[in-house]
Amino acid sequence: MIEQIWLSIDFDFFSPEAPEWDWGHLATSNEELVWTLRAKNLKAMGLDPVLATYSNNPSFDTFWDILNKNGYDFSRVKKFGISDCHSEAMKFYGVDWTGRSKPGRTLLNIDAHHDLGYGIHDLSAVDSGNWHIALHKHRPKLISKILYPTWEKQESAFPMEITALHVMDHLDKSRVSAAKWSEEEIQKTAGKVDGVFICRSSLFVPPWKDYQFIDFVSEAGMITGMKPTLYGIIDPMIARPFDMRKVEEDIDMEKCVAEPQVERESNERHTGDSNN
Repeated sequence: MIEQIWLSIDFDFFSPEAPEWDWGHLATSNEELVWTLRAKNLKAMGLDPVLATYSNNPSFDTFWDILNKNGYDFSRVKKFGISDCHSEAMKFYGVDWTGRSKPGRTLLNIDAHHDLGYGIHDLSAVDSGNWHIALHKHRPKLISKILYPTWEKQESAFPMEITALHVMDHLDKSRVSAAKWSEEEIQKTAGKVDGVFICRSSLFVPPWKDYQFIDFVSEAGMITGMKPTLYGIIDPMIARPFDMRKVEEDIDMEKCVAEPQVERESNERHTGDSNN
């Protein structure tokens, strides 16, 4: 049993993405527009946006029960933090965390992304894509394990992602491992949890899942017996405005505009063929 476990949970773990509509780590000041476009793209692919972004292995509402059942002890949690952006985990576990760490201190990063830099190794500014490696630089003795969701398809890339980091001064690759979520894998890192950090990741998690996130955090509060501390300026416990009916209305409007144009073009081709 591990004596000291830090949990870092990105809610995008529960939100499947596809290359046809994922925009990656590109920042934007208009998330409502981004998710409107993504919802339209999913519908254009013949998919229901809600069902296309649903994951049930595990689902968000069984997650905490699975950890409890597999030996995770939440009775001694010292800190519980939430944020909209995963970059705040560096502050939570790196800058603000006080107290002595025992050998074997383990970070369990439950995430759809490893956040170890993605080939960009400049740590002068910590962001959602490099906080994990910045934390290892800050805490060289830390051991971390990344658990990817079962819907993630790039399993063959996991070893390469970790192995490629040995060329860097920031990280001893032997201290980082990665695997797909399974009860067998989570049992390997079971033990006493003393830190819980949860982020929403608004660029990866659609607004129609915000109330699921709120329920997920609320259940974590009951398990830990703590009220979460907010990190960052955006409160992820406030649901983002989004109206799926407006998406459907926009699609219908675009069809109404497009259909006469298609008909005109068809008539013009037919007239041209007749003249020839």
